[in-house]
Amino acid sequence: RSFVEDKWRFNRWGRFKIRFELRRRNLPESLIEEAIGELIDEEDYRAVLAELLRRKLRAIRATSSTDRAVKLLRYAESKGFERSAVFDCIRAMKDDDIEAPEDID
Repeated sequence: RSFVEDKWRFNRWGRFKIRFELRRRNLPESLIEEAIGELIDEEDYRAVLAELLRRKLRAIRATSSTDRAVKLLRYAESKGFERSAVFDCIRAMKDDDIEAPEDID
């Protein structure tokens, strides 16, 4: 639980990356899911993802909105966020200059 809380609160890792690291340490799946379920609230999860993407967006130098969306996707996935959550967040971003590619699910 301490690992999950630290990686979530301080490193801003997503669920996927946290799960991966705990599995790598041979922890039982039931303990992993219990800790993640207790410590990571869905609303907070989406808010942190949106904050990370907005911050990253300011640093991106890209020529097209699709290129920016792909770079945001790669960044969020490297932090351990699920692809579907990233797509939802990109689509919800109010910046009209960002568009998620339509053919991705």
